[in-house]
Amino acid sequence: MPTARGTTTRPFRASMAGSCADANAIVRLWYDCSEPFAATIAVSAVDMPLRQWHFARELLAGGLNGACGLGAVVVARAPEDDDLLIGLHHDDDFLVLRVARRRVARFLHRTYRLVPPGRERDHFDVDALIEQLIPQ
Repeated sequence: MPTARGTTTRPFRASMAGSCADANAIVRLWYDCSEPFAATIAVSAVDMPLRQWHFARELLAGGLNGACGLGAVVVARAPEDDDLLIGLHHDDDFLVLRVARRRVARFLHRTYRLVPPGRERDHFDVDALIEQLIPQ
């Protein structure tokens, strides 16, 4: 049964390049204790519909100091500066966001205050998940 309730969000601007847009974007990261293993990123820009990706919170942590992820979300430190590159795939489109690493680190630190790393299982309600998957 979850022992903490709460969410944290972090909006910021990012530069964006990819198959569906080359522009500046508004990015919002959020974390909800009811899904302690996951984070969500939403991206919006002119001429691009709002898109969201749901992924493991540990991808952000791994990407702060190296490269992490396969598939729809990949996070890596930019080689030439202190930015973070977040690669996002959606159907046949892809985006690469360039964001300030320190902003993502602050967001991640706030999630750790809600649910410390390694304590996610303490906040995960398996019974509620089963009820959602198998209606009675």
